[in-house]
Parts: sequence; C-alpha cells; structure tokens
Amino acid sequence: MRGAHWFNPLSMALICSAVLVSACGGGGGGGGGSETQETPAPAPVRTLFEGQVVNSAVAGATVRVYDDTGILLGTTTSRPDGRFELALTQPGPYRVVSTGGRSNGAYYLGELAAWCDEAMECGVTPLSTALVHLVDEGGFNAADGWAFLFGALQLAEDPFLNDAADQGFDLAAARAALADGAGLEDWVTGLVDWLVNPGSSAPPGIPSEASVFDPAPAPDPAPVPDPAPVPDPAPVPDPMPVGPAGHCPGGTERSVLLQLVNDARGAGRQCGNTTHPAAPPLQWSCQLEAAALGHSIDMGMHNFFSHTGSDGLSAGHRITQAGYAWRSWAENIAAGYSTAEAVVQAWLNSPGHCRNIMNPNMVHTGVAFAMPTGSDYRIYWTQKFARP
Repeated sequence: MRGAHWFNPLSMALICSAVLVSACGGGGGGGGGSETQETPAPAPVRTLFEGQVVNSAVAGATVRVYDDTGILLGTTTSRPDGRFELALTQPGPYRVVSTGGRSNGAYYLGELAAWCDEAMECGVTPLSTALVHLVDEGGFNAADGWAFLFGALQLAEDPFLNDAADQGFDLAAARAALADGAGLEDWVTGLVDWLVNPGSSAPPGIPSEASVFDPAPAPDPAPVPDPAPVPDPAPVPDPMPVGPAGHCPGGTERSVLLQLVNDARGAGRQCGNTTHPAAPPLQWSCQLEAAALGHSIDMGMHNFFSHTGSDGLSAGHRITQAGYAWRSWAENIAAGYSTAEAVVQAWLNSPGHCRNIMNPNMVHTGVAFAMPTGSDYRIYWTQKFARP
C-alpha cells in the first residue's frame, strides 16, 4: 500500500449508490437499508418508453423490449429517423434489442442492444451495445457500466446520438469499421477487451488520449500512516465528531473538495433529464470521511470496483461502523482520476452521481482516496453522503 490520501494524485470509472435518495442511472446503483418504511408504490401506470436506434439512423428495425429478468414486454418498429416508442406498464430497467432495418439504404446486419430506464431517452447504439457486454460479462450494473465506459472514453455523451465527434472520438472511423452492422461484433468485442485488459489495442474511433490504465507512473503522494488492513468490521471506537472540514485531524485539502461540491449545489444544474435547483451546502463529516477512506483502501488493496466491500457489506454498513447514525445515505465511487477537480467533474457529468451530489436531503459528506500498489487503477475515490 503506497498510501491513502484525501486527494491529489488517474481516468476512468464511476459508480454511485443511494438509499432513500436518487440512485444511479435513474434507478440502478447499490443497495442498502433504511430505518423507516416507505409507503408502498401505487400500481404501475402506462408509460410511453421512447428512444432511437442509431449506427447511422436505423429505419425499420425490429425493437424488442425486455424486463431485467428477460421477459418480453413489447415489440415495435423504428421509424425512418431510427426513433421508436412503446407503451409499457412494467417499470424499468429495460433491456432493448434491435435487429434488422436499413441504415444509409443498406440492410443493417448487426444486433444493437441497450440497458435503459423508463425515465430516460433510450439510445440503442454501438456504445450501448458495448455496455450490455460489460453488464453481461463484466459484472457491472447498467449505471456503473455507463460511468465506466464514458469515463474511459472521456465522453460527455454518446457521439452516435449527437452525430458529431465528441472530445476526440472519431465517429467516421468508428462507422467505417462498423460497416452498417457487419463489423459491429468485432468493434464491440475490441472495445470491451480494451476496457478490461491493459495493453489491448483500442478499436477505430477511440480518442487517442483515452486510457483506462495510464502508463505513466503515479506521482508519489505525501506519506501517511500505512492503513494496510481493511478496516475491522467491528464498530469503530470513539468515532470522530461530525463537523466542518477543518475539524478533522490532519489534511488541509478537504476544503477544496467541499468547495467544489457546494459550488455545484449552490448553482443548481441539470442531471440527465432532471433539473435540480440550488441545494443547501453540505458540511464535512469526519465519520463519513473515515468510512470513505476505508472503502477506498479496500477497493485498492483487493483490486475491485464496487459499492459492496470485500467483506460483503454495503455502504450503509460502513457508515454505521464509522459511528454515524443515518436516516439516509448515498455513495459515489470513482477510480483513476488524478485530481479532486477531475473526479468531481466526472461525477457531475454522470446523471446518477450528479443526483447524489445535488440531493437537497443530504446534510453531510466525506471523501477520501487510496493509492495502492499493483491495482488496476492505482487511485480509488469514495464519496459518502448522509442525513442523520
């Protein structure tokens, strides 16, 4: 373990989770419990689920929508612009599969797929097809996979949907390789292989500066006591008091990250399809910081990336162990981002993470990162939110 720190010294993975608050991707994310019981949700109403099938626009494609257990919910056909709609009563998330149709006058030979939620416009593209592979083969949930994929490619949105190069993504090169679907499987397989296997070659279209595993050595962080073992799951004795950043022992940089988060909350912003008004500033919690540090260390030492710890415990359990009595909590995690500014911006660019940051019900936050040796990302971030 090289050290564990609040931040400073690489890009590209994000996950968020919440309890009694907005979760990742409009409904995904990690689990957790609550001390209160919510009123049962009313019976589902009929919802118009909409989206677009795009390599270039795929017209006349057969679009099938399944629930997350594989049950077919409905079938429709894409219009000339690739758009489709289907009235559904089952809530999301949905697995969407598109086959056939015509793109640029030629028959489309590939099978496009996507994971989508009823609250979002569903883009069924080569990138969303890569996401499905990450979910099926990499153990991601849909929101985590999108955050990981977009972070690795340094994208703000799917370039196939906005029909323009995005931050270096070469859309023309990607479409040439995809060849109206004939090259889809090879392109998607190549992208997923590049994402999960260091040293693999990226498929055509990937930004030249994109890198899941930065080959440059990580800067040597300021030394701190080696935390070595993952925090003991037994309750932490004598927890530190909840308070502003300056009240925690050591570390002067917390105020920088707290300022970044509170600046975002104070301005209000759009998180995906949801507009969030300005929210009250958060206070720093030393207990949440300790819980965040423990999880960052755990991820780095055991070389995994998830809200569930190596001991099988959830974020809520970790917050409780740190001595914080919560009514609701949320968690964002990230890996590979080299600065506080970079990781906060990445979280704000991801709808689920952004919703956690903007949640007006949260009162406290705490953030920490760890820089282990021998792990895939070399720097792991955790941000905790809670309401006492």
